Order: sequence, then structure tokens, then C-alpha cells
Amino acid sequence: MQEVQAQDAIARPVEPDTQGFVPAPPPTAPMPQQKYKGARNGDESDILPFYAVKQYARMLKGHPKYGHLWNVHDPKWWAKKMAEAEEKLKKQQEEEAIGLRRFAFKNCEGVYYNSTKYYETVFEGEKKVPAMAQDTEDYRKTASELGYGENLDLMCLHHEVAHTVLAEANGKPYSPTLWAVANNQEGDVATLDEQYEEESIVLAFQKWYMTGEGDDKLRGLNLEKLGETFASVVKELRV
Repeated sequence: MQEVQAQDAIARPVEPDTQGFVPAPPPTAPMPQQKYKGARNGDESDILPFYAVKQYARMLKGHPKYGHLWNVHDPKWWAKKMAEAEEKLKKQQEEEAIGLRRFAFKNCEGVYYNSTKYYETVFEGEKKVPAMAQDTEDYRKTASELGYGENLDLMCLHHEVAHTVLAEANGKPYSPTLWAVANNQEGDVATLDEQYEEESIVLAFQKWYMTGEGDDKLRGLNLEKLGETFASVVKELRV
């Protein structure tokens, strides 16, 4: 008798009530080889028979409020999600192999290739500003003056990151200078004088960060808070 009642429960259709609420699927009777270990407590639980799941999914598909839930029962949807997950994992593994790190700023992304010490500021629409240390006399002189010694790569990374960190701290969506460079100095971009001013502030910040030496250009800035934010970004990018 108990078995008949259980089978009747399976056969009953699942329909939304007049308020549009979708009830849970009907209970099912224990069926051979249809048990699995529960993920949370390790207890064995019953699996809905395939035809009951299919019926429930079909009902969900046309529902105005819960229609999106039907995808979880669609094998094609699961196959697509699995393929996307595998592709994402493959990409992550490739990035790990070359030491690639990303940091999401408010309106752009910082991408650093630790293996080559190459940095990119990436804006919407794949507009990029590439940066890499230059082994020149002027570059080495600047690194020495700012407190980097011979670590040209670190100076380059700090410089590009500082542009964005300082811009966001001043309430700007992104660095006007980097945005101008990404757009080839065309369109509605900062003037060259404004870009030179930003450049001087960034260099002053780098010197303060590396040596503790202040500068009038940094007056009004909360350097302690800026330093913490800056350090956390750099830590995320470097291996």
C-alpha cells in the first residue's frame, strides 16, 4: 500500500498555484541504484526519477518568474557550462605558468606578466597602455633618484600602478594621462600640461613611498592610506 501511494505521488503533475508560486517536486519512493551521498551531511537521499525531473523542468520553462531555473535540468546547458569551466581552468593554468596577475580597478584593469616584467593598463574596448622598463641611462638615473637602486622593473610597475591609484584617490574614474595615451592623444583627453603635472605627482609619490621623502606636490593627500592601498595592489600583481 505504501509503495502504491509513493508511485501515485510521482505521477501527480506539479502545477504552480494561483499566486504563481512553484511548489517543490513531489516526494518519491526509494528506488534501486538511485541513491547518492548528500553533500552536506553524508546521508543517503533519493533522486527524482528522470521523467519526474523532466516534467518539472518543462513546467518551469514556461513560468514567467521561475523560467530561468529550468536550465539546471537541461543536459545541453550543463555541457556548455562544463566546457566553459574547463576553458577557464585551462586559461588560469596558462596564466599561472607565465606568472600573469590581474587587478581590477574601478574602471580599468592592471595586468602584469611576472615572467617578462611587462605591465598593461587595460580599458574598456581593449584599449591598452603597455609599459616595460627601459635599460637606458636616463631610466637608471630616475630609478636611483626615486630610491629603487638598480631595480628598474619595480620602478616601472610602481609607476603605472601609481597613476591609477592616485587618480582613483582623487575621485577620478581613471588616470587622465593613461586614458590619453590609450586613445593616442585624440578626442576628449587631458592636455599635455595636465599630463605632465600628473606625471610629476606620480614620481613624487614613488619617491615618498620608497624613501619617505615628502614633496609639496603631495600636499593634501592622505599618504598613509594611499600607501596601504598602493601596497595591496602591488602585492596582488607580483608573484
